[in-house]
Amino acid sequence: MKKIMFLLLAAVMLLSFAACSGNGGGQTAEVTPEPTAEPTEEPIKTKEELLSSSDIEATMSELGKMTSENFAKAKLSFCGKVVVLTGFASSIEADYVKMESLSASVKIFIPLEDLVNIIKKHKITVVGIIDDEVEIKEEKSNSYIYSMKTAYYVTDTFEVTGKLGGQSFNQTFAFFVPPTNITSRPLTFAPKVDVSNYKEGGRNYRATITVSCKSYLNEYNVECYYAAVPIG
Repeated sequence: MKKIMFLLLAAVMLLSFAACSGNGGGQTAEVTPEPTAEPTEEPIKTKEELLSSSDIEATMSELGKMTSENFAKAKLSFCGKVVVLTGFASSIEADYVKMESLSASVKIFIPLEDLVNIIKKHKITVVGIIDDEVEIKEEKSNSYIYSMKTAYYVTDTFEVTGKLGGQSFNQTFAFFVPPTNITSRPLTFAPKVDVSNYKEGGRNYRATITVSCKSYLNEYNVECYYAAVPIG
């Protein structure tokens, strides 16, 4: 009798073990994947933020000169950097203005409300981030094309110091600006400026002065200053 009871107990235990194995053996613990943070684009900086964090200030001539002498150095110095760039608008397209020098050019994408007010061949200053990618053209002239996809117009007015020459017509005088003091450039004062002191016999005749003015390239690619207002 004891032997039969022992066998029955053993059988019950085996059945219980089999049932437990059948219920849990085929199941795996559910793993809830951790949410992955989607990459977010860096917010576009404002003009004020770019100006306050600028890495370098340069003219288009300086960028072109460095590019022609050592493109690797120019790319390291300018690409990926916040640059305050001054130059002449060589062309104005639907969504960008272009500046050019002998061996390089820059496509500058600025807001439309500023783009429509830019005048071809006039000097402007912009601020923006020069892209890392540079287009290389096969032809020699302007062979390197930089781009500023994030950029803003800053100004078209500049301070210039030079020595006045003789008056040529009405408000226009010859103006000798360093370092090229040999050849004069035309400077036209704003209509509101009294130029009597700058004429022959006036106390500031042929004086060295500083003016706030705008400038452009004439048909001979000579820089001309206009809307000039004396400072100081």
